[in-house]
Amino acid sequence: AAAPRRVGRFARAPEPHAWPVAPPPGAAARFVPVPEGALADLPRAGPAVFVVGAAEAPTLAGAASVRAGPWRATDARDLDAFDVLVLRDPGDDPRAADVVAAFARRGGLLVGPPAARPWPSALARRLGPEAPASSGVAAAIGFGAGHVARAEGTSDVEALLAAGLHRPRLFTAFDGATSPPPPPRGARRFVADDGPARGLLTFAAVATAVLALAAAWLRRRLVALTVLSALSALEVAVLPAPATAPTVDALVLEPGGPGGRRVEAYLVSAGPRGWVGPGGPGLASPDAVRWLGFRVLRDGDVLRPALSPDATGWIVVERTATGDTSGLAPIDELPAWATSVLGRSGHVAIGGRAFVGDDDGPAGLEAPAPGLPPPGRVRTLVLRPR
Repeated sequence: AAAPRRVGRFARAPEPHAWPVAPPPGAAARFVPVPEGALADLPRAGPAVFVVGAAEAPTLAGAASVRAGPWRATDARDLDAFDVLVLRDPGDDPRAADVVAAFARRGGLLVGPPAARPWPSALARRLGPEAPASSGVAAAIGFGAGHVARAEGTSDVEALLAAGLHRPRLFTAFDGATSPPPPPRGARRFVADDGPARGLLTFAAVATAVLALAAAWLRRRLVALTVLSALSALEVAVLPAPATAPTVDALVLEPGGPGGRRVEAYLVSAGPRGWVGPGGPGLASPDAVRWLGFRVLRDGDVLRPALSPDATGWIVVERTATGDTSGLAPIDELPAWATSVLGRSGHVAIGGRAFVGDDDGPAGLEAPAPGLPPPGRVRTLVLRPR
């Protein structure tokens, strides 16, 4: 069975033929976000819990939804719809242990067996000293951007939820987003040339992409998603005159240390003539891709990404963090530009555990999508939280 769908969270991208109109920009990624208006299995608000190995879902006070069943995930992003993973019978498969550990490093709450039972050996090796020896809130330990705990029963799980441990210790403004966050401090925007602002985009709005594709999804029972959250699906009334390529400014964020999320966020800034990209699903990627703030043009039987004049949008690629700090400088406080895109819940020690870089040029990053240049600057923040 397919993983549950939750608005804003990642799910596996459908096959190209499953899209109602055509594959939208970004659809070639392995994972895409579930958009607003789509048919979802889990409520967006409140903690979602998955109990591995239970025959039926228990009732948990403080949980918005509880699912139970056998283990099927092969990638931590298969579990992106959930905030809490409770291990009743996880087995001891090394690949499953990798997924479970990555779930916690990405910001989830991992709840292990009662204190009288040992952790599965493969998982214990991956958790190391962060594997709690006893149960309860007081014994819970921070692990990457998330937490690891033990529970004797449902009352302990409820106490962990009441303590807010299902919330990530560290998170980015892009996690679960369906609308674009504002550009961070010091972002480089498009610098207009000295030509007149001719050939501005002229569109006739038909419907939002989210509503149009979600309606088709409901009507045709397709297991299809749209990559583009909070977009407008537009039909081309007048194609724009050739426009100068947008400016691309990039951020790289690794909030949870090695094995957690690596968020590569590309701020695309259009000039006074706007921008229309080539059609098609974009670059094939084994990772997760999120487009925020773009419009979509239907040009015949293809969908093309677009930005209105002087508008900005984000293309966010989520990979697995490496923790590499080569060429980065250690810092004791978060840089000013990061305060609007990185958040903390509770106290997380930063001093001596954060590394920052600011590079003119792409710094190893490529163009985020066809029709766009590589980033002109990359600002990097790598955390190794205690």
